[in-house]
Amino acid sequence: IACPALIRLGVAPLAAHLAVFYFGIFADLTPPVATCAYAAAGLSGGNAVKTGYIAFRLALAGFLVPYVFTFDTGLLGINTTAIHTLILILTTILGVISLAGALEGYLVTKAKIYERILLAIGSFLLINPSISMDILGIVILLSVIILQILRIRGIKG
Repeated sequence: IACPALIRLGVAPLAAHLAVFYFGIFADLTPPVATCAYAAAGLSGGNAVKTGYIAFRLALAGFLVPYVFTFDTGLLGINTTAIHTLILILTTILGVISLAGALEGYLVTKAKIYERILLAIGSFLLINPSISMDILGIVILLSVIILQILRIRGIKG
């Protein structure tokens, strides 16, 4: 049902099908399906619902990837150059790292609330296939990393 709708919205057919496939695979990690998380909870003797929500929080950063390749099929190697694909791979990795830091509250060290907000904003800027947005997202990510390194050095020094 989702593929034809995505294709009508202008998404390339391959990207639309891969996005649906990607989200279908991630359904095993995240509630309400979360078969992998619930199986892991059963094996470990843990709480299945709590394990499902922790799995969701950990997997959420991976949900950025299909948005990147639906916005710009260069990540899939369709109608692109090698340099463009490498830039997309790099910015996608940085976006996933940034969102993971925002969700987990830890990047170099424990993140303060304003750092988590900045990391979330930076991650969404990094998935936008625009050089200016990518640069702004990288600046935000690097700023938070530098702030955290300075905070660590201030505590130790």
